[in-house]
Amino acid sequence: MTDEKEMDKPQILAPSLFGSCRLTITMMCLVASFNSLLMTINLGMVIVCMNKVDHSNSTSDSGTSGSNCTSDSEFQYQSTCGYNTTEESDVRWDKNAQGMLLSATYYGVVSMQLLTGWLCDKFGKMKALMIGGSTVLGVVSVLSPLIIQYAGVPFFFAARVVMGACMCFMISPVLPLLRRWTTSKEQGLLVGLAFAGVGLANAATYPMTGLICELSGWRSIFYFCGICGISWSVVALFLIYDTPGRHPRVSVEEKQYLVSTQVQSLSKTTKTVIPWSKILLSVPVWAVITTNFFFFAATKGTVINLPLFVRDVLDFSVTENGIFSAMPSVVALLLHLVIGPLFDYVRAKKIFTVTVVRKTFHVIGNSLFHS
Repeated sequence: MTDEKEMDKPQILAPSLFGSCRLTITMMCLVASFNSLLMTINLGMVIVCMNKVDHSNSTSDSGTSGSNCTSDSEFQYQSTCGYNTTEESDVRWDKNAQGMLLSATYYGVVSMQLLTGWLCDKFGKMKALMIGGSTVLGVVSVLSPLIIQYAGVPFFFAARVVMGACMCFMISPVLPLLRRWTTSKEQGLLVGLAFAGVGLANAATYPMTGLICELSGWRSIFYFCGICGISWSVVALFLIYDTPGRHPRVSVEEKQYLVSTQVQSLSKTTKTVIPWSKILLSVPVWAVITTNFFFFAATKGTVINLPLFVRDVLDFSVTENGIFSAMPSVVALLLHLVIGPLFDYVRAKKIFTVTVVRKTFHVIGNSLFHS
């Protein structure tokens, strides 16, 4: 009997991925990861847009620009040194306020990362977590111009922390959700596709927000990003379901395929005691934490500060700034779409162990970034 079952499992053909519910779920996760990054990294371009430089004024007043530049207050409702004097540019922050606000979202991420993962494992309500996080993130983004204008930096800092926390509610459920909607054969492709939204957001946010800035000002950046988040929540109500069994439109063939070839059985879960002491004392665990800490410190530091560097050092226009700031992320996005299938291919060949393949890919990626 066991031999017959083993022979039967490989004979289950995978339904076409195109038009399938598992691809729809994956694409919704892609948009979720895109929106979460869009609403949390757009502040760099907002700051650039707030202080757009009028090059004609700056060149004609170059003799006096050095002595008139002041930013000693939280908000400065006047323009000097060739800065645009339109009402859209009536808010200026000093460097300390800019740095504090740019880092605020990451305080929210750190505070909620473990909790959202625990909530996914404990309750399994990934759909509710993602919709709740996206809705709050969108609402806070829409309200951000009012908070900036009337509440000041401390309240906007708190709002950015909340946005970072909501980002965790959108990102943390992606892997548990896809674990229920993918098989071992498609896992690398679909997971890579879902998280391609992160690279896509890094690549598209700055050119897109730069264009929005030129057309209608910095406030419109917050409005646009917020509407994207709220719209995703509405669509997710009808397209995302926690399991294939709860999806009203999944085909019988696709449901059978997912259930019979599931990466991890979801029928019965047994309570296990997590060995926290061994985990915290594990050298490999701390090696992963350390490498990821420095990697994300470098990548995120580059992403959020690049628009300000391009403005202050290279003196590009807002549109040029957006395009130039997106270049590293465009390359990363293209590689992201290739690395997932390539990893699956190398692993399937079984030339090296999975551990060796993972370490090799990780080392190559970090070496190329920091070279």
